[in-house]
Amino acid sequence: MTSRISPIFGFLIAGLLAISLVTLKSSEGGETSPDATTSKQSFELRVVDFEGRPVPNAAVEVRCRPKLERDQVVIGEFKKVNAYGTNLTADSHGVLRIEAEPLAQNLSFSIKAKGFAPYWAEFDQDQDSLPASFTASIEPAWTVGGVVLDAGGRPVVGAEVRPSIRFRKRPGDLNSLGVGTSIKTDEDGRWQYGHVPVSKADVYVTVNHDDYQAQRGNLSRGEFESTSDQPSMGKLTLTQGYTLAGIVRDPEGNPIENATVRTKFLNEIREAKTDEYGRYQLTGCEENLTRVVVFAKGRALEMKEVRIRPEMDPVDFVLPPGGHVKLRVVDADGKGLAKARIFLQRWRGHVDYFEFDHVHCYTDENGIWEWNEAPLDAFQADICRRGGMQLVKQVIVAGDEEHVFRPPPLLVITGRVLDAESGEPVTRYRVTPGRRNDDPRIGFDWYEREAYTAKTSNYRVEFNRSGDQHLVRIEAEGYRVAQSREFASNEGEVTYDLKLQKATSITGQIVDAHGEPASHARIAVADEHAQIVIRDGEIRDSSTYTKRLDADAVGNFSLPARDQPFHLVIIHDQGHAFVFSESIKTDGTIRLNPWASIEGQFRVGAKPAANVRLSISGGTFRPVQGDAGRVYADATATTDEHGRYRHAKVFDGRGSVGREIIMMVDDGATEVTSSQQVPFTAAPGEDLTVDIGGVGRPVTGQLLAPVGNRDTIAWSLAMIDVKQQLVSPIPPVDRQALMQQPGKWEAWLRTPPGLNYLASHQRYQNQRNVLIRYRATVARNGSFRIDDMPAGDYELTARLGQGQNGSIRGYKFSIPPMENSRADEALDLGGIQLED
Repeated sequence: MTSRISPIFGFLIAGLLAISLVTLKSSEGGETSPDATTSKQSFELRVVDFEGRPVPNAAVEVRCRPKLERDQVVIGEFKKVNAYGTNLTADSHGVLRIEAEPLAQNLSFSIKAKGFAPYWAEFDQDQDSLPASFTASIEPAWTVGGVVLDAGGRPVVGAEVRPSIRFRKRPGDLNSLGVGTSIKTDEDGRWQYGHVPVSKADVYVTVNHDDYQAQRGNLSRGEFESTSDQPSMGKLTLTQGYTLAGIVRDPEGNPIENATVRTKFLNEIREAKTDEYGRYQLTGCEENLTRVVVFAKGRALEMKEVRIRPEMDPVDFVLPPGGHVKLRVVDADGKGLAKARIFLQRWRGHVDYFEFDHVHCYTDENGIWEWNEAPLDAFQADICRRGGMQLVKQVIVAGDEEHVFRPPPLLVITGRVLDAESGEPVTRYRVTPGRRNDDPRIGFDWYEREAYTAKTSNYRVEFNRSGDQHLVRIEAEGYRVAQSREFASNEGEVTYDLKLQKATSITGQIVDAHGEPASHARIAVADEHAQIVIRDGEIRDSSTYTKRLDADAVGNFSLPARDQPFHLVIIHDQGHAFVFSESIKTDGTIRLNPWASIEGQFRVGAKPAANVRLSISGGTFRPVQGDAGRVYADATATTDEHGRYRHAKVFDGRGSVGREIIMMVDDGATEVTSSQQVPFTAAPGEDLTVDIGGVGRPVTGQLLAPVGNRDTIAWSLAMIDVKQQLVSPIPPVDRQALMQQPGKWEAWLRTPPGLNYLASHQRYQNQRNVLIRYRATVARNGSFRIDDMPAGDYELTARLGQGQNGSIRGYKFSIPPMENSRADEALDLGGIQLED
């Protein structure tokens, strides 16, 4: 989080889930003192299914400050207070009513009911008024389940299964929240989870047990759905994984007992204690590059990057006496600041934050923090003063010298928003904090999650992160968007008024292909610096950096006027649209293109490929104008037990579908496999059938290290790409010479040779557009296999990753024709020598 914001006469927005129980208003429309006499306020929640039928006895967790008390629950049942909020249950009619003095702040609720997907809601306390009642329509769910076995077919007891499920949100909510739930397998290795939305054909899960390698992947509904009549027989098999072992000693060679050795694979930690001989053993490790950290009382924190592989040598550690770090966090007068956080950020490259979570990182009552087991080399930390500016990336080295940090006060920008023509106050507008990005191509980062709607002419924004150029954006109905100057982080308290120029707002209605209102369509508003990521027909909150809003219940939207060109990306269950600002007519209608759909079967050889995750890319969301920013759209699907797949939200235009290959930045490929990307072109609303594989033959080979190479090659970081050769039908032309004189190239293109050139170029491009492309990952010995390659002439490109020297480009080979278009026998290319 890089800034904190609040209106001058309002509450501080202080959390991801925020619903204000109250908004105190005076008779003149201004806000009153919290001490004013007020009556109780009632809020009623109704829980219904998609047909509007009540869902009885739904479990509701309510979070607010202060927490709800038993006598404030008028309808429904008070259960208990938990660490974060209060557990309640709606009555048999799905109703929950709360009555309280209007003192609670930051109220939110989440809903969980048997047979339904999870749901949560928040109301921006500045933008929305909490209604007297709210109806939550919750989605039906299916139950995922199965059995976890070891390689010998025996049940694994106590394995942790974590489904990845997102809460369904109320219309208008922009934030996204994951359900943090886990299930332990029973004595038969069985598990199940009953809250997967019916709109999801598969669910991503992680299966973890300390003695086995973690398994991650999508489970299809066809194979893993569990019902009361027929429990799922879907099997998840855990492999033993690899063992990392070694000895921890002091510099004199003596074993260190009770040292902690730990590592991490994605989100799964493996940890062990050394015995009296200093020996440790980490089981269930994955074949990846990983950071292994060791710490012990009185000893310096130590770390090694280790590549886990079969039959690896022991990894030993030597822990010298710990480095001593003493730092003091003080205010401008030199007074120590208690409970300042020392947020350890970088040490020997990136960190995954499991390296330091055993360290107490807060200053004492005198503003002092000491660490006696610090590493002996430099590390970086953010110094986070409570209620003050955060000093980022401060370099710290253990030693006798005391480090003193004086974080400045918060950057506080206050001011008034006025009508530029009349000078009268503007009393309703949207305030969005932001900063200039270090990359000039990106421009500004706007913190939409920290934006708020002010209801007086005064605004207030606080920033708490040093080193940035901060600014404020103001948007008001009937005015042009205004932007402040940039503020340095050390300016302290600044007064800055903004004067808004009147302008006609951009309004319209969004309808589907049949002309019906697109209720609550999701809209992203972006300029040339924006980034918008769309996955499976939804705008991804975590990867999208631009203004967001929803249309209302009848598809209407309104935007303040803007000086610069922009575009709208619109997503709805019934379709999508990509609209440039110059084509938007005031009070006009934007019609959505209906989603295309794609389905088919994935086979490897003659066999269906079950439970394989596919990636679907492409579509019309490829900007063709300079003000379109960066828009990425893709989708995923998982094959069922028959190798079949389907996805109902595909963008029209050119795209491709194929097996998903995941390459981790530090670890490389998560599996040794091959993928073919099959191209397609979809029309709006078209139902496509695209089969993958099943023809051709496998091609194998082995990459060899460059001549003279003496370094160990991490083959899992290598990637192979293969494309079919095309005989270019394009006639040769000296384009460079023609373009030396203005207009000569364009004139030549209108001549008979030029028209022949254009036609030939188009034919060549058409061939390229329908070619299947192949990719393959590489086994630890450099070998590879590419399945289902038809007869033809091909070119292979291979490259090593992560700073390793070695590649080959344009390696040519041919596959002869096959009887019935397929063969099981592999074509072996033998060794392929890489070049430096």
